[in-house]
Amino acid sequence: MANENVYIYNRYLNLNTILKIIIISSLYFTKNISVLTVSITYAFLEFLKFLLMNRNLKLQYHFSVKKDILKEEFKYGIPLYLSALFLYLNYRVDQVMVKSYLGEAALGVYALSVTLAELAKMVPDSVVSAFTGKLYSCTENEKKSIVIKTIKLSFYMTLLISIIGVCCKPLVTILYGKEYVKTGLSMIILLIGIPFLAIGKVSSVYFYTNGKTRIHMQISFGVLLVNLVANFFLIPKYGIYGAAITSTVSYIFYAIVYLIVLSRYGIKARKILIVDKSDINMLKKGIISMKNKLLKAKNK
Repeated sequence: MANENVYIYNRYLNLNTILKIIIISSLYFTKNISVLTVSITYAFLEFLKFLLMNRNLKLQYHFSVKKDILKEEFKYGIPLYLSALFLYLNYRVDQVMVKSYLGEAALGVYALSVTLAELAKMVPDSVVSAFTGKLYSCTENEKKSIVIKTIKLSFYMTLLISIIGVCCKPLVTILYGKEYVKTGLSMIILLIGIPFLAIGKVSSVYFYTNGKTRIHMQISFGVLLVNLVANFFLIPKYGIYGAAITSTVSYIFYAIVYLIVLSRYGIKARKILIVDKSDINMLKKGIISMKNKLLKAKNK
């Protein structure tokens, strides 16, 4: 990632995913699927991915313990681990509370809306890896403009996908049946917040590539706290719609806090949120470049 060879990493991820589908499908059709066999499959595939990437790096290892390096690694890594934990809980605590307050039937309806809405996360999820590598390798003078462009692109691309998702609401009941009629509205509520989630998700990379992992940890904990408190009040009163509203509120809070913190580092929210002429020109160049590539491929 630091060398910006993200395509190599993605190649191994794709291989991992394909093998996972093949193995789990085989286990299912041969009636050997269980928690144990699936767990073994996941462990084996992770180990295989490690071996393939390690071979590509062509590094040699020897065992030694260096306390100073370990100290720095724990200092840097523990806040990131806790941040990941807080964000994971933020994404899933609403489902736990829906089951607790409303039962498994409501959980099934709500879980589907979460799954569908989170498809809009494909933009920030795919951008983060390449963005991380770019920030590690670029100079300090380049960072701010790259951060502004990347967050802006992620926000507006996610917004576009979310709008498409909202328009697809009628398909939910067609595909899943009338039992999931509530899924459509809760999905729309969640999609309102997903573009703001993209801002927070991409903004966090700027801080942990600068070694400021505690900032990301503190913000992640604050987002989780807001989510928990709001869920206690809204789920009993509004059901799964309350859970969806809470998630959207936490996503918007996530974005607002990051925009405030970024402004203290000279990255203004106005530059991130407002589209200017340079963005339009960059979009035109991108479209022209893509068109030329398609024409070139067609001629071949």
